[in-house]
Amino acid sequence: MQFRRCTGSSGPIKHWKWGHTAESELRATAINGVKTTVTRGDFAALDALERDYRGEHGTAPSGASELELFHAAFDAEVGKGIAAGNCDGGASDLLQRWEHAAPRSPVRIIAAAKLLDRRAWCHRGNATADEVPAGAWQPYHDNVAAALSVLEHGRSTASVDPELYVVMEDLYIDQERPQAE
Repeated sequence: MQFRRCTGSSGPIKHWKWGHTAESELRATAINGVKTTVTRGDFAALDALERDYRGEHGTAPSGASELELFHAAFDAEVGKGIAAGNCDGGASDLLQRWEHAAPRSPVRIIAAAKLLDRRAWCHRGNATADEVPAGAWQPYHDNVAAALSVLEHGRSTASVDPELYVVMEDLYIDQERPQAE
């Protein structure tokens, strides 16, 4: 399969995409659907999208589940502030409004935990453990613990979405828990 550089009206986009394929169509649909509903702050539509992707959808040609494509698109949209280097950025205001509007939303619960985990890693950085500044460890551990707390409190609601277990496993690894856990 050949790569092609994507361009927009403002010039080249900063990433590479596969050419026109069924996979690229699925990804574009997920990205556009998430971006539109997040921009509008339409929490009912976000929950409906997640239910739809969790329901009858199958797997993409790459083997990724279509629900995984939804979560990847959502994570990219919610984590934009953190991606720009602001460890306390991201869509916490969106998630707070969403919590008031739909406190039992599985996606919101999972997204809140993921946002905290991204903040943890933003504080820690990508250096090897012995090169992480001493002052970065406390915010890292605090954010990981807060993320686990969010998942544990929302587990009965969010467990309908398998992404909960993916995030929980990542957080257990972050805490260096035994493999059996």
